[in-house]
Amino acid sequence: MAPSRLLRLSLLILGLGVLVACEDPEDAAERYYQSALSLLEAGDVDRAMVELRNVFDNDGQHQEARALYADLLVQQGNTSEAYSQYLRLVEQSPDNAEARRMLAGMALDLGNWTEFERHAGAAVELEPDQPSTQALQIALDYREAMLDRDEPEAAAAAERARALLEADPDLTVARRILIDWLVQGPDAARALPEIDLALEEQPTSRSLQMTRLSVLGRLDDDAATEEQLRHMYELFPDDEQISGYLISWYISTGNLDAAEEFLRAEAGPDDAAPEGHLTVVELLGERDGPEASLAELDRLTEANAETELGRLYASEAAALRFRLGQREEGLAQIEQVVETATSTERRLEAKMALSQMRAAMDETDAAFALVDEILAEDPSHVDALKVRGAREIREGSFGDAISNLRTALGQAPTDAEIMILLAEAQQKSGNIELSQQQLAQAVEVSNAAPGPSLIYAQFLEGQGNLSSAETVLTNAQSASPGNLDVAAALGRVLLQRDRLAEAGALAQRLQQLDVQRARQMAQALQAQILFRQNRVDESLSFLQSQVDEGGSTGEELAATLQLLRLQVQSNRLDEARSTIARLGERYPESQAVQILQADLLSLEGRTDEAIASYRDVLAENPDSLPVVERLYRLLRQQNLVEEADALVRDSLEIMPEARSLQLVEAGRLEREGDIEGAIAIYEQLYEADSDDLIVANNLASLLSVHREDQASLDRAHQISLRLTGAREPAFQDTLGWIQVQRGDIDAAIGNLQAAARGLPQEPSVALHLGLAYAAAGRDADAEAEIERGLALEQEAPAILVERARAALEGAGPDQATGQGTEGSGDTQ
Repeated sequence: MAPSRLLRLSLLILGLGVLVACEDPEDAAERYYQSALSLLEAGDVDRAMVELRNVFDNDGQHQEARALYADLLVQQGNTSEAYSQYLRLVEQSPDNAEARRMLAGMALDLGNWTEFERHAGAAVELEPDQPSTQALQIALDYREAMLDRDEPEAAAAAERARALLEADPDLTVARRILIDWLVQGPDAARALPEIDLALEEQPTSRSLQMTRLSVLGRLDDDAATEEQLRHMYELFPDDEQISGYLISWYISTGNLDAAEEFLRAEAGPDDAAPEGHLTVVELLGERDGPEASLAELDRLTEANAETELGRLYASEAAALRFRLGQREEGLAQIEQVVETATSTERRLEAKMALSQMRAAMDETDAAFALVDEILAEDPSHVDALKVRGAREIREGSFGDAISNLRTALGQAPTDAEIMILLAEAQQKSGNIELSQQQLAQAVEVSNAAPGPSLIYAQFLEGQGNLSSAETVLTNAQSASPGNLDVAAALGRVLLQRDRLAEAGALAQRLQQLDVQRARQMAQALQAQILFRQNRVDESLSFLQSQVDEGGSTGEELAATLQLLRLQVQSNRLDEARSTIARLGERYPESQAVQILQADLLSLEGRTDEAIASYRDVLAENPDSLPVVERLYRLLRQQNLVEEADALVRDSLEIMPEARSLQLVEAGRLEREGDIEGAIAIYEQLYEADSDDLIVANNLASLLSVHREDQASLDRAHQISLRLTGAREPAFQDTLGWIQVQRGDIDAAIGNLQAAARGLPQEPSVALHLGLAYAAAGRDADAEAEIERGLALEQEAPAILVERARAALEGAGPDQATGQGTEGSGDTQ
């Protein structure tokens, strides 16, 4: 090219740049807008949308372009972005009635009633006479009527919607109201034509498609339901909920082959992401048993040999082999993964699985050593931190447990299991409020799952907060209506709160479940409701009718036992005897019936016969712990102490691990003055289950009263922390006395006053309170309470009596509470 031509071209380009640079942004925006209109007229939607975005780059306030862009997004099915554009439009022009109508319609489709009411209300104020706006007003009226359960008003609103549609069939909001009304009516099939008309206008409306699916399901039209599910899956291929519905449909209808075919197609090739293939593995296990799952895992392992994906499948196969009893093979396979894994993540996951296997084999030292190795390499490994935290809780190292679990929670902030462990550590260290916060959060992040909800409800019950426990369990029951553990807990709380109407509604829901246990629970709950309403005859008649109707053996037996329970509660012992006799005829060899007969003899005051009956049962079944416990209590009631103690000693030789018998033996040793022997048993029981508050209380009490060395007093304090907030007087007494020893006198007096009110005849409690008063300098109160304690018929421990007398004689508070004796130290 000649230099002169090059120069002229350069000048031309420069001139054009200057012209463009000088163009006013609003003019440029208008030029782009007109270009977009031309492109749309030519059918080039994609380029038109590019031009519209250019409009916004130059003039973000161009309302016509914004409205057009939002309309095009709606046509493309991009509802979320369209909604955003319409929102910007009403921000710029709050009086834009059309934008308000569009926003209200989209909010209705999404089920966002708050946004619907906001924008529909604004549209009605702006253009009340427009038919499309009148449809919005009808929707508002219909919504209010349904919330108020005013069916006549709702019906009137639906008829107004029908009238609008006759004049203008394109009013989608009016059709939505009519659809909702018909769907909730006695003949849901009448809604299908209206749904199909609405789908012609909004084929990608998820809510309309779901409504159609729901109606087909209610009509039991299996073929149409499957067709609808497949259509929805084609429309929304990335929607995991819809694919889950399709899989669940295949499984529920027994078409597991179709489910497998679908899942394999979803999973893709063998080297694709593992989630889909693991779902196939799960399905094969449900259909053909665990061996089929194992075969598929082995196939995937081989198909991905020498890769980290293959090692993932090998880890899953190893865990399954271990669960199936092939322990050596499972261990060998997971150990190979540990040795060959090239990624740190895979190796540590395999090592964690190996640790869990070792723990299952009671090789706890090896299991914990592996956890320590994992944390040495990755201090933030969540599963390892959970195991270490749980171990530290069992060992009483609550501070370390809290620290480790907080680290784990930082890595997995929505892990409900971590929150529950952290709550346990907080509770056992005395931080009741923090524990409650963690449990509440665990319920929230798990979406009211049964496990966390039951734990939290139990905590609230322990705090006496039955109202909150009911709320937690009600939410859990709504989220998991088929979970019978939640239903049982809710029923118990409702009865405790005397909320009989709610308990009756729960019984009806349980009766509708096609599960034997649910029906049994419903019967028991209904009987208890009648009984608490003082309708004893009706309650017994109801249960008798359940027995007479028969049903399955389990249902009949459950109803019979519930009938027997209420007969005893209402002191109708003759009727109870007849019921037991019928049970004996039905189950002549049943040990349980023999025990019931002995129980009834005891209730009737025929003690010698009851004792003989229990001994007869034990002669044939010496390892029957319930019978030993019943016989022991009866012997003690008859003051046959030596026979009772001999029974426990003999039974412990047969059942050395029986916890209840060990507790009884520890109590005997304590009464006989063998305090160290009692402490040894309590230590063993506490190590086995540190959640047992009775054991924790008794151990802390003995350590605090009968030992004076610093280590024992510190251990008593550590154990007593889990009693914080307890309502049982014995627990309050133990906690209060330890607080006295540690100088926390104000807190101690509060706990001990509560304990003294709950146990007014217990001398130890009175002496503890008196010594607390003495430590506080309240001499008159101390003297009165100590004198009261010494005057009680039952004797207090000698060491406590000695301290109390020392306080009366004017000894210093430290000596009186045991803090000044040799071998003790400052426990502040």
